Amino acid sequence: MITTVQKEFYFWILGKLSSLAMYPKKIKDCQRGNEYQNLVKRKCLQKEVKKQKEVRIMEKNQMIAVCGLNCSECDIFRASDNPEIAQRIVNWFREERHIDVKIEDIHCLGCRGDRTKHWSPDCWILRCCVDEKGLEFCYQCEDFPCEKLSEWAKESKKYEEALNRLKEMGKRE
Repeated sequence: MITTVQKEFYFWILGKLSSLAMYPKKIKDCQRGNEYQNLVKRKCLQKEVKKQKEVRIMEKNQMIAVCGLNCSECDIFRASDNPEIAQRIVNWFREERHIDVKIEDIHCLGCRGDRTKHWSPDCWILRCCVDEKGLEFCYQCEDFPCEKLSEWAKESKKYEEALNRLKEMGKRE
């Protein structure tokens, strides 16, 4: 007999999986099963959970900016989905920089997305790497790390971490 907890878990997993447009046929196959136990026996659910993890890994890699910054750690990037973070950023701009900013101004989809929704659409790194050289990451450039990028990395601990991340990514390729 299936417990209430098992049913809730089953529907929670299916809800998570149904958001994956990449695997709609397999998800529908899983949903056709009448019982949670049958799904486990057929290993359908287990395969989809594994694919979900692979998609998360892929998404995580896609959240690394051209310069090596991790977008998923950036408050401006996260502010789009979190009004508290957005308000904290607005308050910081008002108090520290004396700039009147609205919550709707705090948005960024990362440099790989729509540049009109990018925090810094005039980013020199983005222009150099993507627009001028047609690369995905700075580490792919024959001049990496260039003097300008090295100087940029000295400006902040986060920038230094980004440069180191790029160096590691370059070693893996």
